[in-house]
Amino acid sequence: MGVGLGTNYEEWLRQNVQGVDVRTYDDDPTKYQDLRVGRIDAILVDRLAALDLVKKTNDTLAVTGEAFSRQESGVALRKGNEDLLKAVNDAIAEMQKDGTLQALSEKWFWC
Repeated sequence: MGVGLGTNYEEWLRQNVQGVDVRTYDDDPTKYQDLRVGRIDAILVDRLAALDLVKKTNDTLAVTGEAFSRQESGVALRKGNEDLLKAVNDAIAEMQKDGTLQALSEKWFWC
């Protein structure tokens, strides 16, 4: 199974799945190419990356299995930029309140 070197996916795979030949990759294109040509049987990536890969390979690959964890995203800002921090937090709070954030999640992340 192919997985990004040093990623949370590699750590999870090594801790939770026994008897699997884990191959680590420094970059995604090489991992994807090895999957396409059969050097590896599967890859462990996030759902969006997997769905995008399937789309680009004209249905020669498939997404399978259930998610084993949920990863959250964040916004990074320079320390001390309180005005921008407030604006970002206010915008996120408003989008959560009016349902925009959920609608975007469903449209783009299918969840």
